[in-house]
Amino acid sequence: MSFIKNLFKKDPKTKFDNENTDALALFRSSNPEKKVTVGTDKQFVWGLCETYDKKGETVVCLPPLASTGHHFCKLYNALSDKGIRLISLQSPEVDSQEEWIQAFTLLLAHLEIDTLHLLGCGFGGYLALKFATLHSDRIKSLFIVNGFSSTGFVSMNPTAYHFAPASVLRTLIAQMIEKEQRSEKNMASVRFVKKDMEQLTQENLLSQITCYSETQVLSGNSSLDEKLTIIETDDFTSLPENIHNTVNGTFGGGRLILMKTGGDYPAISEADELAMYLTVHMRRFDSALLPQTQESEGTGQQDEDQQPSEAPQDPLQRLSFYLERMRTNVPIQNDYKEGKLPTKRKAFMEALEELDEVLDLLDTVPQDTLKILHELDNTLDKTYIYLSQSIREHNKSLRLQETFRPILDYMKEAIEKVKGKTQ
Repeated sequence: MSFIKNLFKKDPKTKFDNENTDALALFRSSNPEKKVTVGTDKQFVWGLCETYDKKGETVVCLPPLASTGHHFCKLYNALSDKGIRLISLQSPEVDSQEEWIQAFTLLLAHLEIDTLHLLGCGFGGYLALKFATLHSDRIKSLFIVNGFSSTGFVSMNPTAYHFAPASVLRTLIAQMIEKEQRSEKNMASVRFVKKDMEQLTQENLLSQITCYSETQVLSGNSSLDEKLTIIETDDFTSLPENIHNTVNGTFGGGRLILMKTGGDYPAISEADELAMYLTVHMRRFDSALLPQTQESEGTGQQDEDQQPSEAPQDPLQRLSFYLERMRTNVPIQNDYKEGKLPTKRKAFMEALEELDEVLDLLDTVPQDTLKILHELDNTLDKTYIYLSQSIREHNKSLRLQETFRPILDYMKEAIEKVKGKTQ
């Protein structure tokens, strides 16, 4: 009886639903979906949305189960001026995971993409990892959000639903994801996904359920470790406990970042935060994404507190230069809520101390710096994100943000330079 009720149940509307609707409308106005057909013996029809700016690094985005390329609409909007080219996909009708890999390979050939950055959410994260383990030489980087490294954990026989109408298949999927969430944002993201499912045909829904139900287990690939960032939300997941966090268990060499909130669909519920993590991730692979020196408005002169005009050109010397500047510019008054600033200040100073150690080691035992650099790189990522969150949460001026972000970016640039010398 509850199954029948779910077919006709109407979802409530909140301010978060309105935000998601507006974001989708903005996305559609500038990124219309198109269909791309590939294959000869068997044709595969992909749904595809992409940004018009094709100059930046290409990130191919794979959505969760039963979602379209519209799943990333808020991520597109948040990254519109970041110099990153996004391509989001809707999977074609396939009979197996192996056939999905074949169809994806044909699509990349059609788009003339040889190597790529892959972003995958949920089941899309699993498919991204599967492709990466089979074609690691084509992967520039991986950004996996709430992914998993095995399938077949859902007790469902796709053949039993071969003739079921699309409405029944949507309800089956909704029952897997529509569990009691912990926030209105999370519930609104679930409603967004349910609405997005209405665009999918019965054949496409059945195809995705078939692949999702197929029992497969991925093996780790050490060549992907340095390319991989793993995002896990810490507040809620509809995945079984033994499946959640399996990516970190299988691909333990990647960077793990825990988001406090976001639920199953952080690309919708916490898009700004996820966009920030993705930007930090991409800056490791594309130096063009590092912020450039800006001039103060109206004067044509650089802001003294932002970046001195006589910074050394050599990254290692510049690193030392910015260390000293960091020490003199970290605020010491309680500019944020009580308790916030000391935590941030401690994170900055610990990073600086480690950087000093790295600089001292360079002339003596450079091989021993690799572990320090790896740990420091993670520390700087977390510090960068913490700073951005603090500025956003406490409504601080862009001036403060522009003072510290270039410092962190230059430190990371210098670290990559050192890594190149030691490897």
